[in-house]
Amino acid sequence: MADILKIQHTVDGSYSLGENFPGYKFTLETEVDDFSVHDWFQLFEKTLLAAGFSEYVIMKGCMERAFNSWRTKESMRKLYAEYADDLEGFKPAGKLPDEE
Repeated sequence: MADILKIQHTVDGSYSLGENFPGYKFTLETEVDDFSVHDWFQLFEKTLLAAGFSEYVIMKGCMERAFNSWRTKESMRKLYAEYADDLEGFKPAGKLPDEE
């Protein structure tokens, strides 16, 4: 029998600006027997997007998990060096529309 992961998300709804927003509920079920670490992150990214988080906030959350005080500086430098090459010549264009 396969291992199944089930995630449920419920929003009760809201009332603002004179409008009533109905609630909703979604359920995600998937087999996770052969999930790689990339499959897990992709699954949770899709879950967070469905819950209303922006792509920027999700990426920022990942970075805050990877680069923080309980990681070793050696590990953080190694990870940074691995991905910094992809950004060579990259110049930030200012704030993104969905930055908090």
